[in-house]
Amino acid sequence: MAIYFITHGPPPPVDSKPPTSLPATTMGRKLDPFYTNNFTRLKDVHNKSKRNMFKCNHCGTELEHRENRLAQHTTDATKCEKAPPAARTAAHTLMLQKATTKRTAGDSSDEDEGAEDEDEQPQKKKQKKQKQAVLDGFVDHPMTKDQAKAANVKLLRYLIHSNSAFLNAENLFLAEFVNELRPSFKISSRTTMSTLLLDAEHSRVHLDAVKTLTSWGRSGTLLIDGWDDELHRSLYGTTAGKVGEPTVVMGLQDLTGHRGSSKSIFEAAKTSASTMGMRG
Repeated sequence: MAIYFITHGPPPPVDSKPPTSLPATTMGRKLDPFYTNNFTRLKDVHNKSKRNMFKCNHCGTELEHRENRLAQHTTDATKCEKAPPAARTAAHTLMLQKATTKRTAGDSSDEDEGAEDEDEQPQKKKQKKQKQAVLDGFVDHPMTKDQAKAANVKLLRYLIHSNSAFLNAENLFLAEFVNELRPSFKISSRTTMSTLLLDAEHSRVHLDAVKTLTSWGRSGTLLIDGWDDELHRSLYGTTAGKVGEPTVVMGLQDLTGHRGSSKSIFEAAKTSASTMGMRG
């Protein structure tokens, strides 16, 4: 089956003034244009968190604004079927940027746990050039923020590919091992690993896959396969292939409890294609 790809154009223009129903700031922080373009602020949550409830402009779902919940809702085609491809791309871009840019001091989300230690770097002491050449092999120079983030991302990939629990990020023996190699490096907490860094890594992979599919133009083959896992769930995977190119995984749908008809399989493939910003 041939598949066709749409070209992801620039995100929709942002009005110079935000909608009257959605303030430009919340909790003293300026909202990203992604939120103002795709959600409407409703009310404050009645607890000590001081967070806000938002309504999706595409499907009408009401969500609490915390961590990446709004962006994750937009990227999931099973939860928000009416979100346009540009909105899904903007959501992935936002989650990726949140892990690469410095977070504001007023962010009270759970993903900031342990972030303060990562951002703080000890200042280098001034040393004479003569002694610097001698001490380079003995002094542990502090890592930059980019170096620390890159190291934590690589540790995250190890945890994922080894099927290890994020709890291992706080393992005492791992901390002792890292301290032996580089005392200045601080491992991110399991909360940061499982939220901020994991969301950013997922968005990076997704955007790379979309870029690959878009570069194929109008050539490619849609592949669908189904199987039962160890929990006896009925899973259907959708991929796209091209001769001489690595296969791109588009999505995995759980059809447990549904009849394995051609219609349900087609809907599963259609959902995966929508998630990747494609149309047939």
